[in-house]
Amino acid sequence: MNDMKETEKNECDRLFSRLPPIETPRDLLRRTVCLIRNEQIRSANRRQLALLSVLTVLAAAGMLHFGWIAARDLYLSGFPDFVTLAFTEPSIVLKSGKSLLVGILESLPGISLVVPLAIIFAYLESVRVIVGKFNQSGLTRC
Repeated sequence: MNDMKETEKNECDRLFSRLPPIETPRDLLRRTVCLIRNEQIRSANRRQLALLSVLTVLAAAGMLHFGWIAARDLYLSGFPDFVTLAFTEPSIVLKSGKSLLVGILESLPGISLVVPLAIIFAYLESVRVIVGKFNQSGLTRC
């Protein structure tokens, strides 16, 4: 049994000795490194896309919550009454336009409007950064 394995091994060695040597492609290392680098970039892009998805859900929840708060504060502040007055009674606007404008501006709930805008700004800025990284990811053709 052992002799048979030796014989088969010798025959395989003889067969391979008759075949011409196989040369590796010249750019095998470059292509391999390029493919590994592209896979690392794709992996990083997938992680950033997952982060962006989570960030989008959180930003949407925050915008919805603070949007409701802003709408409630806007309604309770009397701002709609000032605006309605400005459009229903043009004579008041003509007589005391400056004081009406100041009243409208004073009735705006500032914090309730600034917080949702800050959330929107932070979300859009993070989207800009992540999309910029996607565009500069450096995927190369191998």
